[in-house]
Amino acid sequence: MFPTSFSELSSYHKCPYEYKIRRLYGFKAGVPVAFGYGERVHNIINIIYKKFKKIPPTDKQIDSLFDEYFHLRYALKFLEDRLREKGKGVVKNYVKEYGKEFDLVLETEKNFELVVDNALVNGQIDLIKKIDNKGNIKDIQIIDFKTDNDNSAYKDDKENNLQLRIYAQACLETLGYHPGKASVLNLNTLKAEEIDIKKDKLVEAQEEIRSRVKKITKERSFEAKPSTRCDDCDFSKFCSKKHLSKGIKDKIVKVIDKFKNGDDPLFNQKK
Repeated sequence: MFPTSFSELSSYHKCPYEYKIRRLYGFKAGVPVAFGYGERVHNIINIIYKKFKKIPPTDKQIDSLFDEYFHLRYALKFLEDRLREKGKGVVKNYVKEYGKEFDLVLETEKNFELVVDNALVNGQIDLIKKIDNKGNIKDIQIIDFKTDNDNSAYKDDKENNLQLRIYAQACLETLGYHPGKASVLNLNTLKAEEIDIKKDKLVEAQEEIRSRVKKITKERSFEAKPSTRCDDCDFSKFCSKKHLSKGIKDKIVKVIDKFKNGDDPLFNQKK
C-alpha cells in the first residue's frame, strides 16, 4: 500500500521533479516568514465552530481567539501583528456572512483515508454541512477553504476540482455521507465556486489519482515541468531544469557575449 495525500499528488502533478527532490531525496524547503498564516486562520474557524455551535461569536470574542491562538513561529513581530489583524478581518467577515448557517454544520476538519487501488490517500475536509435547515442530512455539502488570492500563481482550478471530487468520494466510501454539493470558498473574497461532483466526474477523479500513483510507484517518472512557477519554487536556486524568465536569459546572453568578445576582466588579465 502506497501512503500519500492529495497535497502530495498535487505537488507531483505540478512538477514531478520537484516532488522527487522533496519526497525522495528528502530536501527540506526554506520556511517563508508568513509560514502558517492560512493554517492558523483555518484552525481558528474550526475552534469557532467547536465553541460556538449555535450562536456565532462577537467581534470581541474573535479578537480574543486570535490573541490566544494566532502565532507565527518564523515571522518578525511586526509582520505577525499585521497578519493577525488581517486574519481577524477575514474571519469576522466570514462569520458575518455565514453566521446564520452555524446550525447546519456537521463536522469541521474531518480526516479521512480513501483507498484507490494500491494507494491510501489521506486528507482533511474543512467543513461538512447540511444542505438545508430541516434536519435533513441525507445530502451534505463539503467546503474547502482557500486563503490564496484569486490571481495567485498557485491558483489551479483543475486541481481544486479534483480535490473536491476526491473528498466527495471519501464521503461516500468512508465517512457515511452522501455529498449533494461541493464548493471551494475563498476566505479573502468570500467567493464560493461550486464543483461538479456527479458520478462520472468522481470516476474521472479516481482515474487521475490512479494515473499519478502509477507514474510515481511503477513508472518512476519524475520529469521536470519548467514553467513560470519555477521563480517561486523552493529549490530553484540549484535546480538545473528550471525555467528561465526572459530577463534572466537576456542577462546570461550578455555575460556569454562578454566572454566571447574578451571584454570580461578574466580575459584581459596579464599573464
